Amino acid sequence: MPHLPPLDVPATRRRVRTILTAIAGAALLAACGGGGGGGGGGAGGGGGPDGGGSSGSGVPAQPPYHVFASAADAVSWVNGEYATFGHLPPHTTLRAQVIVRDDGGSPSVLDATAVDVTYEAIADANGSVNARSVGKTDLWSLRPGLPFGTTLAPGRGLLGLAMPGDATSPGPQAMAFADARGRFEADGLPLFPIDDAGLPNERATFRVTARSRASGATLGHADVVVAVSSRHGCVGCHVTGGSAAGRGDVAWSTDPDRDRQAKQNILRVHDLKHGTQFAAPGAAVACSVCHDTRANRVAPLGGNPGLPSLSAALHRAHADFVADDGGAASCAVCHATEPMAGGAMAKAGLSCGACHGGMRAVAGTTVLATGGSLDGAADGATRRSWVDEPRCESCHTGDALDHLTGPGLAFAADGLRLNRAFRTTDAAASPIRRDDSRFGAGAGTRYKDARGHAGLACATCHGTSHAEFSSSTDHALPSALQGHPGALVECDVCHVAGSLPLTTQGPHGLHNVGDPRWALGGHGSFYAADAAGCQACHGKDLAGTPLSRAAAERVRDLGDGRVVTIAKGQAVSCGLCHASHDTSQAWVSGDHGARFAADPAGCEGCHGASLEGTDQSQTAADRTYAVGGATVTLPRGTAVGCTTCHVTHDTSLAWVDGTHGAKYLEHRAGCAMCHGQDLAGTPDSAAAADRTYVVGGTTYRVAKGTPVSCTTCHVTHETDLAWVDGAHGAKYTADPTACGMCHGQDLAGTAVTKAAAARSYTVGGRTYAIAAGTPVGCATCHVPHATDTAWVSSGHGTGYVDDPAGCAMCHGQDLAGTAMSKAAGDRSYTVGGKTYLLASGVKVGCATCHVPHATTSAFATTGHGAAYERDPAACKSCHGSTLGGTVLSKAAAARSYTVGKRTVAFSAGEQVACAKCHVMHATDSTFAGGHESAYKNDKASCRMCHGSTLDGTSLSVTSAERTVRIDGKNYTIPANTKVACDRCHGKP
Repeated sequence: MPHLPPLDVPATRRRVRTILTAIAGAALLAACGGGGGGGGGGAGGGGGPDGGGSSGSGVPAQPPYHVFASAADAVSWVNGEYATFGHLPPHTTLRAQVIVRDDGGSPSVLDATAVDVTYEAIADANGSVNARSVGKTDLWSLRPGLPFGTTLAPGRGLLGLAMPGDATSPGPQAMAFADARGRFEADGLPLFPIDDAGLPNERATFRVTARSRASGATLGHADVVVAVSSRHGCVGCHVTGGSAAGRGDVAWSTDPDRDRQAKQNILRVHDLKHGTQFAAPGAAVACSVCHDTRANRVAPLGGNPGLPSLSAALHRAHADFVADDGGAASCAVCHATEPMAGGAMAKAGLSCGACHGGMRAVAGTTVLATGGSLDGAADGATRRSWVDEPRCESCHTGDALDHLTGPGLAFAADGLRLNRAFRTTDAAASPIRRDDSRFGAGAGTRYKDARGHAGLACATCHGTSHAEFSSSTDHALPSALQGHPGALVECDVCHVAGSLPLTTQGPHGLHNVGDPRWALGGHGSFYAADAAGCQACHGKDLAGTPLSRAAAERVRDLGDGRVVTIAKGQAVSCGLCHASHDTSQAWVSGDHGARFAADPAGCEGCHGASLEGTDQSQTAADRTYAVGGATVTLPRGTAVGCTTCHVTHDTSLAWVDGTHGAKYLEHRAGCAMCHGQDLAGTPDSAAAADRTYVVGGTTYRVAKGTPVSCTTCHVTHETDLAWVDGAHGAKYTADPTACGMCHGQDLAGTAVTKAAAARSYTVGGRTYAIAAGTPVGCATCHVPHATDTAWVSSGHGTGYVDDPAGCAMCHGQDLAGTAMSKAAGDRSYTVGGKTYLLASGVKVGCATCHVPHATTSAFATTGHGAAYERDPAACKSCHGSTLGGTVLSKAAAARSYTVGKRTVAFSAGEQVACAKCHVMHATDSTFAGGHESAYKNDKASCRMCHGSTLDGTSLSVTSAERTVRIDGKNYTIPANTKVACDRCHGKP
């Protein structure tokens, strides 16, 4: 009998499949009660339930029904042929739940006492139907007992189910109700990726229909797309001549069918490793007889408890040949992973290993940590395949107030969720267990079997595992039900809109998502009663977290003339509607001053026009802050105003003569609150009485009511070229504090130093333009660099390459150092294992640290190689990180060197690079086969990179993994490995 070949869908598909954009496990919502006559793929339903309504049109007399259907797995895998061996049983499972809404709009899940549920194969949009399995596989034509150690009736799966077209009575088939799981199931359909016309189709379409048990009336249906594949990666390595079937002393298969050839070769490898005789003619091969397989999980087929499961054995055996990092690419070598590429986790960029670990972890080579097994039974033992899988709470360990913290946790960028379902220090990749997480599936329960809100299966709202509903994927089911993709979050999918009271008793503790009443004031009382309940998702500061992101764009009328639009994906926070600030220590210590300076009216809205505090600025809880060395306690209900913390300064001569300067440098925003952001004075800084001060021999008089500003006493400096070209430097040297009062303690410029008009200065042959309003600081003209180790180690080299003139401004044209490049203090740097000490006042130049090397023939011939080996960083500082040359490695004059049999000439000014003399050899099999003659011809050239003993150096490190074939044998050298003779030739 012809067997089913592994499908290369793009190459073999003869009609374009556009069945649905939904990924495996997504379902199309069917009509709920009324509608048309149930056309192909459209809304179904004929008449009201229990006969109480018109047939084919009109509104049903009873509340509507919803049918939810999905596959148990994102994709089920089958073998292309079973005669050689079969390790993947045809076993596709459909699941369904049916809900009904009562007269009050409340939904409930129905069981087999109320409804009958059937499944049938229907045509997709291209007319493809996959209703049968007989004739599409050799499974049922084999000798009894093969390939799963048990005899299967023709057309039947491991649990006796047949495809609808192969059933005793073809057509719709009943789904059994599983009481323990609260759903209808068709467990174990023998589905193959070939339609009834013999054409490839990896996405079969089924219709799941609910009918009244009392009357037989159709209540609704759902059309579900189910993925099935026979594509595996075995042929990539195990075909004869491949990397796993290239050994010369084995009689590899010559079968013309590549799939069968690869499988026959796998049996030969098994025989070689384990002493079996499976490749012998007529041998009986049933993997499930010896190894625990997925087939053994659904039927009692045997299995030797002393042997690893098939999954563990395969992953361990291949871990030495495929990257053991759990990356999507490494898994895709064997698994057809693209049907799972649309799931929420895949869309988030998480690889297979983020949940499951690497291949050795999946193989169970290390025992599980406490809590790592699903039910605790395998804690301290090896992982049980298909059982001890990651749980939702392994990454979603809790909410914004209560989630796991500590070492070994790989947090996502939001600091809340994890990017690894296990601790990074755990070689077994034991799934993290936290039963009290609000996102847990329940102790001892896998996601695919878990139920949550009102008994609904988790997959009903979130999608099938590995094909979870994603907000960035147009899944048909959620889009049809709630108008947008992503997990089902809109309450009115099941509840009649407005029938629910405002509540926080939704799934995972959610409130009424999408209900406009929530935004019109109802949420305030919930926060007052349970602030932590709101903070759990919206964050402790109520600024929003990933748990409060809007699943779709929402427009809310706040009832006061304001309309707020919340973008899809935006984290909902109080600040979206309320112009409030946080109440953190940072806010109180300094942030609020800048906020007031930028927007006084915004502060006055709650704190009052006088900023003395109102009912709108009352504290929601007791708070304590450290301010200026004092502790300020605000009891709950305090009407917060400026004077709650701020006591106005004195107006004594001591304050004017010096204290106010230091105070400004310490707390500029505090001064700006009364004197204005530009310190030009405001009504809040008006003198309460006439005052006279004598400072530095000058008398200053301030009349009552005068808005006091800096310029009331201080006269600003010149802005002419003479000041810019030299005078300001001397002034700064004489009185740095005076400059800092306006330009800021860091001299970076403040609002007080904004240029009153556009200005332009030419100094040292360079022109500086300052736009009006620019806060003038040193860096307006002077661009200082960092003085940390990172700058010294490598940053300054790049800086010089980017802007030589900029360096020369302070360090001099010859970079020998000037008064402008003096070290401001003693400094010490350790670079490349060497420590450099710079005393305060040293004129820093290149030669302060760098000692240039010789340019003699001796250095060019051999000396530079040894120098590089001793200190690569030193070479790279001038020649560049790739040793490709920079302006610092320019030849000062024309030079010529004879090395070996070659003469190399450098012109004056040429950037000296390794590649000028060294010509890299090829890295392919041709060179690998002929490198011995190259070595005999020019040993010195080989030794320059590979070392005098040919043991490899940093100059011979591979940039990527390389595999070369010499005399029929493959040699693989990993990336970042020093290439040496003994990598292939062995130790002498």
